[in-house]
Amino acid sequence: MFSNDDMASLSALLKSRAPLSPQEKTPHIGSDNEVNDPSAHIIRDDDIFLKRHVGVREASVLVPLVEREDEYFVLLTKRGNHLPDHPGQVCFPGGSREPIDQDDIATALRETEEEVGIGAEFINIIGALIPYHTVTGFRVSPIVGIIRPEFSLEIDKNEVDTVFEVPLTYFLDRANHVKKSHKYKGEVRHFFAMTYNDYYIWGATAAMLVNLAHTLKAHVGDN
Repeated sequence: MFSNDDMASLSALLKSRAPLSPQEKTPHIGSDNEVNDPSAHIIRDDDIFLKRHVGVREASVLVPLVEREDEYFVLLTKRGNHLPDHPGQVCFPGGSREPIDQDDIATALRETEEEVGIGAEFINIIGALIPYHTVTGFRVSPIVGIIRPEFSLEIDKNEVDTVFEVPLTYFLDRANHVKKSHKYKGEVRHFFAMTYNDYYIWGATAAMLVNLAHTLKAHVGDN
């Protein structure tokens, strides 16, 4: 847990818009395989990952921290139940890289505006977490941005069912970093899962939120 002093330091850090990135000794998770087997650090090597996963797809998500007075909230979306891929799953705004995208940031900003209607003029990019490799073959770049609270939502109902916010402090609490398991293609797979009110946040999104917590704690000196 963060102390009051830690929270004050974190608030000052985010308000300063200082560059945010994982520190060398920051604990982090690089892939679904690494959640399943913590010794699988080799998956962090992009070249090896690409060789083993022919046709790997590049994607970006925005990790949106909404600034509301003296508290920050993480904005998340719940995918429509009618979608063929990951129906009803909680995730960050984002998606696959398109030819028109100049870089990972451009992908995250474009997808955010398309999915929930928040334009780049409301978003201040402060950094990125480490790329996250999914078992389905995506290399996801999580881009962290501070969102001004004056935005209004314009939800694309073809992709997004619901948009909701969770206090950042919820994800900073290690007690909420719960590991669960299920069978996937006949194999027991482990994953992070978090329940907030009626929302079940799991898989890659939950793992990236754990990475966010580790990164923020490292920046304010909490070990």
